[in-house]
Amino acid sequence: MVVSDRIKQFWSSGLEEGPLVSLWLPESPADLRRWDLAGQVAYWQNRQELRDDTVPHVAISNDAETMPALLGAQVEFSSGSSWAHPLLTSPAEGLKIRFDPETPLYRELLRRVQATQAAPGHALKMIPFAGLSDLLSSLRGAQEVMMDFLEEPEATANLVAHLGRCGGDLLRDLTGRLPLYDGGMVGGLSWLPGRGATISADMMIMCRPEWFRDFIWPSEQVLLNELDGVIYHLHSGGSGPALAEWIAPHPRVRAVEISHDPAGPALDTLQPVMAGIQQHTRLLVTCWSRRFTDAELVWMARHLDRRRLYLFQFVETPAEGQAFLARVKAHF
Repeated sequence: MVVSDRIKQFWSSGLEEGPLVSLWLPESPADLRRWDLAGQVAYWQNRQELRDDTVPHVAISNDAETMPALLGAQVEFSSGSSWAHPLLTSPAEGLKIRFDPETPLYRELLRRVQATQAAPGHALKMIPFAGLSDLLSSLRGAQEVMMDFLEEPEATANLVAHLGRCGGDLLRDLTGRLPLYDGGMVGGLSWLPGRGATISADMMIMCRPEWFRDFIWPSEQVLLNELDGVIYHLHSGGSGPALAEWIAPHPRVRAVEISHDPAGPALDTLQPVMAGIQQHTRLLVTCWSRRFTDAELVWMARHLDRRRLYLFQFVETPAEGQAFLARVKAHF
């Protein structure tokens, strides 16, 4: 199958008639609680009436559930999902973690990779590699991590560096096994050229941005070099916008995603952040639990570079999706 010229143009020179737009319906592949190949394929077949810029794809796991297990956490595992619980009683205890390609969970993931060959015309959604801050939080607990930053900074830095090395081992072993789709793969919301992933920094929106710069970013920069490109997932609230200052200029960051949170700041207050992102890379603005207003669409059309802008909107029905596409066309 061939990825549309619109998507390829967006990731190369920029989409002249932008922005790129993607629509998500309930029970989408990325939100499946259990791995059901037939259900994911049926989802994409049922939404073909919507014109959008997303490549049909199938998901083989959920990163929040899978990453801790692959790096040594004990899990409850069923045929479709796994659940990890914070295990580490101290940062130093995490140094025992190793990536083991012989674990049953990893073998199950590889089995699922092979099974996706039964879905021709669908890209494989790579496991979104949980950012080191999110991985640290899932292993240690969010509140404990914040206290570790203050009370055990050296031990925490050592643990993050160790998790980065383990993550690198995982990516080197896994990415070579993942099939490419027209020279790329789905890395979160969109097809990416080469071997890519979505990296999340959800944990850090609750923390001082300097903690990300000092503890997380040094090791995460090294980890990015294991991939051809990444989409970095941030939020509009808390410390999310501040992290873009360090993240956006990295050469492997193909886009920065800003999730437009209901309780977050108004979009127009984020103009310096968004303009700064677009100076270095592409900008994704997503609405998971709310709707873009006409005023917001008009503001983005006037103040952002539409060639390097990707809008993501969750909709309840195909009719709502068609209406949103018409609104975007009218304002841009």
